[in-house]
Amino acid sequence: MSLTPDRSNSGEIKPFELLQSSFSQTTSIYLPLLILSSPSLVLQILQVAIPILETPLNLIEVLFLPPFLSGAGIYFVYRYVSTQTSDLGGAFGKALEKLPDLFLGFILYLVAVVLGLCLLIVPGIYVSIRLGFVLYGVVVDDLDAMSALKSSWNLVEGRWWSVFGAELLVGLCCFLASAAMMSVLGFIVWAVLGSEAATLGGWVGLIVGLAVSPFVTNYNMKLYLRLKELAE
Repeated sequence: MSLTPDRSNSGEIKPFELLQSSFSQTTSIYLPLLILSSPSLVLQILQVAIPILETPLNLIEVLFLPPFLSGAGIYFVYRYVSTQTSDLGGAFGKALEKLPDLFLGFILYLVAVVLGLCLLIVPGIYVSIRLGFVLYGVVVDDLDAMSALKSSWNLVEGRWWSVFGAELLVGLCCFLASAAMMSVLGFIVWAVLGSEAATLGGWVGLIVGLAVSPFVTNYNMKLYLRLKELAE
């Protein structure tokens, strides 16, 4: 396995086509995907309402909730894409069933990326792309955490620049959309609350993040399935 990004086969992934198809499809499943992401907002509200639980709830929000909610969203989109049918209960059930591997895969991914970032940033970016589909392997292919790490690493082999470009494109689109939404919401909040609006800045950011998350999940699923096709 090469330790440097490979420029070969960079034309096999077409990010703009993925972007267009993801946008058109997300409109059909936006609401259930938004519901799947909503527990993070509920947890934030509980931290404010019950200050004594802030530390344990924050730990759950940072370590356990991301892999669980990501797993549920991934499974929901995969079922919809492959069978045109899906349900929230089944998505949460699958994420709960695979939670140990989702959690372990998430932690190993974070450790690998942080270690890479400590080595002059670039290795961390490289590793984050190579291991970016760990949770997809756990949920879609029923892999354990270690096998999912290996699978993600191998899927991106020889296509690092293509995947990096695809992720950069969706990241830029989400940034622009988030900036626009935050500007509108921030203005509305400021118009209503005036000087007190600054205290709600974090909530506005959280709501905007939830608003764009369904699209990102769908886009990355299409990218993952495309990589699997190319690997076959």
